[in-house]
Amino acid sequence: MLKETRILVVDDEADIRELVAFHLERAGFTALQAADGEAALSTLWDEAVDLLILDLMLPGQNGLEVLKTLRNDSRTARLPVILLTAKTTDVDKIIGFELGTDDYVTKPFSVKELVARVQALLKRTSGFDRAGTFAVKGFQVNFNSHKITADGKSIEFSPREFAILELLHRNLGNVLGRGQILEKVWGMDADVDERVVDVNITRMREKMGSAKDALKTVKGYGYRLDPDGGE
Repeated sequence: MLKETRILVVDDEADIRELVAFHLERAGFTALQAADGEAALSTLWDEAVDLLILDLMLPGQNGLEVLKTLRNDSRTARLPVILLTAKTTDVDKIIGFELGTDDYVTKPFSVKELVARVQALLKRTSGFDRAGTFAVKGFQVNFNSHKITADGKSIEFSPREFAILELLHRNLGNVLGRGQILEKVWGMDADVDERVVDVNITRMREKMGSAKDALKTVKGYGYRLDPDGGE
């Protein structure tokens, strides 16, 4: 298993979250936790997560609503998801699979079986198409597998950082304004200052090593990704 494989466990019952997280950590994973749908989405937008264990019955946004949101967003459309729920009817399972869950575990459950399902799902989803890459000055990103390396070392971008990079790559060599980036990555209704784009760009450059100059600032307007490395 890859080092620092991060799994988000979402359940409103703290004892279940902590039990699952404990066994995931014992199996060599890094476990993150969230108690409701809103907290789960916030974590997913800001953290690099490799797999989601999602309870169906959550306060506020339920698990199906969270899953639908994830599948409708390019940043998380292919995130592996296991639904963890007390609901056992065929209708519930069909809806879950139609919305894009990868696996389904019903409560009460065996934690060992859940960890085995996590391991199996990660193996199945690790073979994405290798097309869609960008490389410059020791920096390489695969937009399908979300694997990024800089100067020979594996690095991680948060989902928003990755979405910015993907957006700039789709417009390679062209300048995008802060407002354009904000609208595409945060959404039209996001109530955030445009300076949040600058903060994320700064963090991205810090991770990109020798290729940091490939993220060019165009004064008074915005940013572009330079295919020649900013030279």
